[in-house]
Amino acid sequence: MKRKWLYVVVSSLLVNGCGQSWQKHYEDIAEPVLQEYQEKAAKLTSDPSQYRFHFRLIFPKDGDKKGVITLHTYYPNGQADLTDEAKAMIREKVAPLKARSDLSSQHINVVGHTDSAPIGGALRSKFENNQILSIARARNVADYLKEYLGLNDKNISYEGKGADKPIVSNATSEGKAKNRRVEVQTQTESVDKPTIQTITNPEEELKLTPIPNNYTPWWQSLVTDKMNPKSEQRTFSKIEEVLLRALKYSNQIRVFSDLPLIRKTVVDEANGAFDPHLFVEGKYFDIDKPTSTSLETGTPNDRYRERQTTVDVGMRKKFATGADISLSQTLGKRNSNSKYFSPYDQAYADLTLSLKQPLLNGVGFEYNESQIAVAKIDHSISMDEFLRQISAHLLEVERAYWALYLERAHLLQKKKLYSEAEKVVAELEARKTVDAMTHQIALAKSELIARYAASIRSEQAVRNAEGKLISLINDPDLIAHEKFELVTADPPKMLKMPTDITKSASIALNRRPEIQQAFRQVKAGAIRSNMSKNELMPVLNFVVESSLHGLRGNYDVKGAYDDQFKPIFPNYTVGLMLDVPLGNRVAEARHRRRQIELRQMTDQLKVTIETVLLEVQVAVRELDTSYREMLSQYQAMLAFKTNLGFLEVRRSVGLQAADQSRFLEQLLDAQKKLSEAEQAFLQSYIAYNISHSNLDRATGLFLEARRISPQEEEDDKTKLPLMRLKQLEQAEPMYPEGLPQ
Repeated sequence: MKRKWLYVVVSSLLVNGCGQSWQKHYEDIAEPVLQEYQEKAAKLTSDPSQYRFHFRLIFPKDGDKKGVITLHTYYPNGQADLTDEAKAMIREKVAPLKARSDLSSQHINVVGHTDSAPIGGALRSKFENNQILSIARARNVADYLKEYLGLNDKNISYEGKGADKPIVSNATSEGKAKNRRVEVQTQTESVDKPTIQTITNPEEELKLTPIPNNYTPWWQSLVTDKMNPKSEQRTFSKIEEVLLRALKYSNQIRVFSDLPLIRKTVVDEANGAFDPHLFVEGKYFDIDKPTSTSLETGTPNDRYRERQTTVDVGMRKKFATGADISLSQTLGKRNSNSKYFSPYDQAYADLTLSLKQPLLNGVGFEYNESQIAVAKIDHSISMDEFLRQISAHLLEVERAYWALYLERAHLLQKKKLYSEAEKVVAELEARKTVDAMTHQIALAKSELIARYAASIRSEQAVRNAEGKLISLINDPDLIAHEKFELVTADPPKMLKMPTDITKSASIALNRRPEIQQAFRQVKAGAIRSNMSKNELMPVLNFVVESSLHGLRGNYDVKGAYDDQFKPIFPNYTVGLMLDVPLGNRVAEARHRRRQIELRQMTDQLKVTIETVLLEVQVAVRELDTSYREMLSQYQAMLAFKTNLGFLEVRRSVGLQAADQSRFLEQLLDAQKKLSEAEQAFLQSYIAYNISHSNLDRATGLFLEARRISPQEEEDDKTKLPLMRLKQLEQAEPMYPEGLPQ
């Protein structure tokens, strides 16, 4: 039983030292953080449409008094009852009032008014005078408002003013109609401010429909056509091909790829601390010194002389338990002028085995392998950083690709607008002798020149976009010379992509390299903290040494070596070495620093996760927003196209001379507005495609979605390692599920 207990204690010391495992320390810190943000991600609203502000502003109409809503309801002659038409008008007018959040705390007073016509005939039996009629009308409106607005009796009152408060003269029938009114007076004047009215679905109200699957804008087929008349050869590049060229040739990617390889050498360096060391040491001694006693040489007033040659060969190694073991074999020859030196011409051999094993400070596999563990974590962090940098760079490549598409399509739109102006000028020039006026021709020519100037700037934008893409790829075959033209062939996406904030946030927690990095930083901090905790203990080493010895005369080295083992009479020394620093300020300061650093890393982990979750939400909402914007711009473009078509039809049927100038301005303006709408639609669907890429990066799926994975290879020429990025047949996840390790 005692042996078993001793075995458990020794095993625990050798494995973990005297403290908690750093792996458990890391898990105790990291798992609650991961669980906290997994729960937070699950609580996020999945549907981004729930984040929209669906409302319209309701403004009071001009002419209404401050704090007063005037109702000009239609009453049959001498009647006070509300018709369905009058109720509908009341609902419309009091909509701002109904939308108020403080409605239940308001007091509303309804005041009835009549015109100056006296009550006559049979009506006098029902309404004795205009005062009573105005009260009846106010009461009916108050009762309806109380029901419609959900008010209590204390919140609403009514009164009648008869014909005493006209707002216009009663001399005409129109004036009398304006004076027959009911005023809804509120407690404050805030009703005169714009109010918010909720809308269930504005897209349905505007009748925004999805873009047809077979829709292709007129410029799509021309984007891949030759625009540079000098170009002899064109480069058709789909976006996937562009990314592969960047992976192969980009100098920036090469810079990024060396970082994890550099960090990997630190792992080998840390492992090297446990490499065995072979040592050889040879010495020659020639001693000639005066003696202070005859006991040294046996002869008074003589000098002591000794000559010695020694060779020490051995091996020493540090083990993961913290033990230092050394085995050495010493062989030597020596002679002396001392009468007591026997035998003469000595040969000697000493075989020594020594062990020093820490028992407190520096003990255990975990402590002694901590530097290796930290080096491996740093290498993993560098891989995370590499993947982050590659994703960011390839995202820039994709943005540059779509920017080139945008500028080429934009140039086509400018050229189309210019061509339409050319047609108008040519037509006016042909009708100069018929009905075209000089100022009309001048107006059309000024518009023509202005459109040409706009196309010049657009041409330069295409070249700049080409240059940006080339600089990101660094392909030696892509050189921007006068006969070069870079063409984008991939059509942009216009189909709706499903979006889910909760799912995207959950994916990002497991896939974003920044989060992986932050978790690993915490893990490295936990290791360093445990190391510093171990170093708080005093140094207590178990020391043991054993040796064998042989001795011969006549410089018989071989005989001395053999005598070590015939027979074996080992010598040994066993002991403990204790070193206790009084105050221990160095170790305590280091441990306190490591604890603060670990706390900082934990807080930084939370900051990183918060930032990533925000980026995911923004990316999902941007994808949803850009799609809705694309639909709106598409419908707007169709509306402007319809308007231009209407003007073209009107032009074909002929116009009066007096209408020519105004029509020309309308036509040129309609052409410009359609071109602006086409440009806005173009920009919106390019933004939609870029938002796809942004969402992939935000969730950490950018490389995985494109089946790109890093692979380490060896350079055939230098034999140095290389980090290559290749496209796989099938996508592979970059990180396993669960807590990053």
